Amino acid sequence: MLQLQISKILNSFALDIFGWTPLQQPITISLYKDWIDSKKNGSMNYLVDHYEKKKNPNNLSLDSRKANSAIVIGVKYAPVHPAPFTVEQNKLSHLNTALYSRGQDYHFWLKELLNQLINKLRLEFPDEDFVSWTDSGPVLERDLALRAGLGWIGKNTCLINKNEGSLFLLGEVFTTLNLENNNPLSGNFCGDCDICIKACPTQALDQNYHLDATKCISYWTIESKETPNEQLRSQFGDLIFGCDICQLVCPWNKKKLLNALDQSQNSTPNNVNNYREKQIEELKWILTSSNKTLQKTLAHTAYSRSAGLKLKRNALIVIGNLKIKELTSTVKQFLGHNELDTLAKWTIKLLSDNP
Repeated sequence: MLQLQISKILNSFALDIFGWTPLQQPITISLYKDWIDSKKNGSMNYLVDHYEKKKNPNNLSLDSRKANSAIVIGVKYAPVHPAPFTVEQNKLSHLNTALYSRGQDYHFWLKELLNQLINKLRLEFPDEDFVSWTDSGPVLERDLALRAGLGWIGKNTCLINKNEGSLFLLGEVFTTLNLENNNPLSGNFCGDCDICIKACPTQALDQNYHLDATKCISYWTIESKETPNEQLRSQFGDLIFGCDICQLVCPWNKKKLLNALDQSQNSTPNNVNNYREKQIEELKWILTSSNKTLQKTLAHTAYSRSAGLKLKRNALIVIGNLKIKELTSTVKQFLGHNELDTLAKWTIKLLSDNP
């Protein structure tokens, strides 16, 4: 009866996938500990600080009561994002960015969706407590999704669902309700496939289901405040914010979403020259705008996490990799810059080289 009530509420939100599981020590906690002990988290020290809470998720209090279960939901972010940009925010539409970032920051709209879900649950279960989490919280959400039977953790370290692939966001509701698993644990269907490992330009993935953040393009273009070394940055290509390569090559995404993904990426613009002009225009806007303007314009988008100095750093790398000579004079303005001088010199050298 309890599970039927929960299912009815979740179905009313037209979610792509959902499930629930008792809160216990995560299956993957030892792998997580090995990962942070080997410093593969890079400068993301908050992931070290989260360890004890992630190890014992039921200790996260809910109004002084302990959580017993987690409801886990998945919402697709590709091919259609549920919250598109405003015209003003659509400043990076011709640059290569992670698919999840091409809309409003999910930390806002997904949190709101989870809060709406909690409101319905509270009406149905007034004596119980609920709290929501997204990936910014101290929760091993892929482990919870695994336990809830929503898929398996692939060699690209993403949760993969047989029907939906991996291009979806996870959200969790912790509750004092006692819920038993409604789905069996999924098998691992990666098999001998290692396409994602081979496709990663920086070799951030290995056969042991590990991702080395210190080699990951997403880490360098979003999380890190430092400038990657020359060997790494030369592998970033035209990626200015995040990276989807290990997901886009995955057969489980191609099989279900290939046509839609092609459309969402505008992979074959009608006018290539015009498209390139737009790219140049957007890169120049990044480099010539003040950090305050970047933050203000890109507020409530995922890009706000890099808006400012980091986004300018990323733009310089892309300009160098694509050899966009039209922006040479703009790049030269960063010579002598306290943080970006060395990178600007690297970019100018690439722009000066003969093709």
